Amino acid sequence: MNYKDILSALNLREQFSANLDISRYDFVTHLWNIIKEKPDNPFADIRGGFLNNHKFEGWADPEGFIIERDASFFSNIPNKIKAIGTFQDKKDGHLLINTETIGVYGYSIISFLLPLIIAIAVLISMIITKKTMEDIAPYLFLFVFLGMFILLPYFKIRKVMKGLRIDLENEFSKFTKKHS
Repeated sequence: MNYKDILSALNLREQFSANLDISRYDFVTHLWNIIKEKPDNPFADIRGGFLNNHKFEGWADPEGFIIERDASFFSNIPNKIKAIGTFQDKKDGHLLINTETIGVYGYSIISFLLPLIIAIAVLISMIITKKTMEDIAPYLFLFVFLGMFILLPYFKIRKVMKGLRIDLENEFSKFTKKHS
């Protein structure tokens, strides 16, 4: 079982496809109208959080795209969700877009693993020292808190992933309407 399989089992990775009646070039052109290029320096565009009319940031080319929802200054998204897409030309002139959304990537996995590691370490130390139930009772609050610390961001990320998928599907369908 690899990293992607684990994310799929946790519903933190989702794949979907769209079959559109549009050329690859036109699709990429429309895509560039709704995304802004992601700056190398996060402080490069300090006004971006206030005066931003783009929904997404990332890049797109004729081979595919990587898009994140553009975070505003007041955004509380715990993790930026990535959508990675590839294009495939069909024989009937349609464009097949295979998209994968990934909820947890890179160092953000640490935010989920750290509370779990702390809880396991405390539990093992309690077992080793043979604590009684009276000694363990104060730690129950710690386990409840760590459980919330893991579950609340998890459900928030799943909700944001679903919203990103819906937004992308809506934008893709708008492209074909503009193109017609």
